[in-house]
Amino acid sequence: MIEYLADQIRIKQLEFYFKLHDFDDFSHALKEATSPYQLRKTVLNMDYPDRLAEHDELAENPENYEIFDHEKN
Repeated sequence: MIEYLADQIRIKQLEFYFKLHDFDDFSHALKEATSPYQLRKTVLNMDYPDRLAEHDELAENPENYEIFDHEKN
């Protein structure tokens, strides 16, 4: 039965309505999933991008940081 449903989705005869949320936004996704009159399913994306990857790269190379100098008044 799952194979039949997957085939129907592939040939666009069956649509799957869902909202995709990143796992780090779990509390918001749970709030939306449990609210009444939802027509779409809530799906959590477990492979969300590492939003701190850019920061981690900068931390590995401190020379990449800009130094801000300011004058004291």
